[in-house]
Amino acid sequence: MLRITRWAVAVAASTLVLSNNGRAGEPPHAADLRADFDAQFPKSAANGTALDPPDDGRTRPAPGTENRLAFQDFVQKELAVTNERIGRAAPAIERFLEDRGGEISRIEGLLLTHEEPRWEIDVGAEAKAPIPNLLGILRLQRLLLTRALVFAREGRTDDALETMEASWRLQGSVLSRPEIISQLIAIAVARFQAGVLRKIDSPAYGWSERLRSPGAGVDGYEAALQNEAWFFPARADPKDELFSRAKFAANRAFLAGVEREDLCSWSPDGLEAMWQDAASGIEDEPIRNFIAEVAWPNIANGLLRARQVAVDSELTALILDARAERAAQRRPHWSGRLLTLGTGVCPDARWSYRVSLNGTARFAFEGRLEGADGAPFRLPLEFTAGKAKPSKVKIVPHVPLAPGR
Repeated sequence: MLRITRWAVAVAASTLVLSNNGRAGEPPHAADLRADFDAQFPKSAANGTALDPPDDGRTRPAPGTENRLAFQDFVQKELAVTNERIGRAAPAIERFLEDRGGEISRIEGLLLTHEEPRWEIDVGAEAKAPIPNLLGILRLQRLLLTRALVFAREGRTDDALETMEASWRLQGSVLSRPEIISQLIAIAVARFQAGVLRKIDSPAYGWSERLRSPGAGVDGYEAALQNEAWFFPARADPKDELFSRAKFAANRAFLAGVEREDLCSWSPDGLEAMWQDAASGIEDEPIRNFIAEVAWPNIANGLLRARQVAVDSELTALILDARAERAAQRRPHWSGRLLTLGTGVCPDARWSYRVSLNGTARFAFEGRLEGADGAPFRLPLEFTAGKAKPSKVKIVPHVPLAPGR
């Protein structure tokens, strides 16, 4: 897997020495590592896009908040269907989209034509560092993705893709942040984006590259896990500083081991063994026990969610690749061979692509992933694209019976 930042490479390559009394010694070039981190995330205020209309970026409810469960249920229900069929949204959703269409279009226009939203960053505040209203961002994403599905159902493919473009711009503002919680929200949104793109009957040019980008999913989460040490209070109390340094060492040692494994070969037991080994170098027993036992479930869950999204995104990218090849034909049809099959994430796992005589194509990840990711919703690992041609009805002439029979 690729690292996405220079400081992350430096963190992974350096070592932390623990002294005999259990206190963390100064790692080689620690000041440089922190300087790299601070330089990548300089203190900044929220920009105009994030604060339009002006407020503090945290208190204003996202449009659609009152119908958030309806949006969530609709999106999850439709993405669970393994073909391009999209059902009709609930009346409450349709009314909301119609009544608030102008406001939603204005938000889309803001995202598409202005600078990417950027919320306040102050990593120097460490544990008190500000974060945006991530729950509000998630709700806005569900609203945009719902709108894209409704557009796709109505055959308004271009409008659906424009809404997806606005969703991607909003996603970028979260992906670029250093906190683990931001990366977990980005992973949740990426799962839904991959699912919605499967349902839009279009090549969605450019999205394959985005879905395969190393900065999202696993790499973003791993980098944020290394960031985590900088968000503990490092100067308020010597014990806090010791914990922070010990956590930094354990995270880094653990990720060095993870880097050596293909993500499709991960197993809960294998990952936990690597984590326990990484934490064993901490000499302070209470800190070691806390880090080894309490911190692990959240780290494991985050990694497995990130892995699942990487597989989901690759499957969707393959669908888009095949649609692009189909669109390039003079007489559009599914290609008999998909050149990108098995070249992306988990290349040694089994990926399948089958073209049917009825005009559809089936895509599937048939490899084995050990361990569930704990997310409340997961995309199917197979999908059938294209609209099936109606079967020809064979007409059998009626032969009248002979008289008297």
